[in-house]
Amino acid sequence: MLTNNVFRGAVAASIESVCRQTNCQLLAWVVMPEHVHLVLVPPLDVKIGAVIGEIKKRSAKIIHEVLVRHNSPLQQRLTIVRDGEPRFVFWMRRCFDYNCRTEEGVRRAIAYCHWNPVKRGMVRAPEDYVWSSAKWYGDGADVE
Repeated sequence: MLTNNVFRGAVAASIESVCRQTNCQLLAWVVMPEHVHLVLVPPLDVKIGAVIGEIKKRSAKIIHEVLVRHNSPLQQRLTIVRDGEPRFVFWMRRCFDYNCRTEEGVRRAIAYCHWNPVKRGMVRAPEDYVWSSAKWYGDGADVE
């Protein structure tokens, strides 16, 4: 579903604004055609599930507004009835998280994130993929 730049942009903007608002340190991100990878360090008093939930909520709202504005049939396909009420559902209800326990684990998670588009044959190098933070790292040097 994340196959156009408007939807990808909504997700990227939501990631950036939620991380800024919650003081999460965003180490890496990539928006793939059907999923998103994030490497985040939340403050101790912030629950990661709430951060992800807010990213999903904000991006889904923007995407829904675009679909309604364009009278897209996709809007109807993504509307379900839950608790007797029609609801637009863009994201899966849960996410899959992984806790990195070492600096090397964080580095591996960032690399995994950035190399995803390359492994899928979408680009030749991670920094060539527009919908990713790989360009932040440039030549692969650490970003402090």
